[in-house]
Amino acid sequence: MGTFTRWRRLLSTYTWASDVVTVSFTAHGLSVGDKVYLNFTSGGATADGVYTVKVSATNPFDVALSGSGTAGSVVAYRNLTTSPSDLN
Repeated sequence: MGTFTRWRRLLSTYTWASDVVTVSFTAHGLSVGDKVYLNFTSGGATADGVYTVKVSATNPFDVALSGSGTAGSVVAYRNLTTSPSDLN
């Protein structure tokens, strides 16, 4: 599955609507096509896992997740130094 490194700012918020999760994360540095591991800690999204960035702006980024639900909190990780099994 790859390895991931934890961002300095671990906790962020997200919204989930029309098959898109938008993660509010200031200066994340991600580009379209980058992989992220998302651990949803509250709200309606429960499918923790690796996602591909679909849309990226300076602060938020979007990933695809079928469905829609309530907003909540998420912990985000980006590649390279920790295996996903070590993230919990």
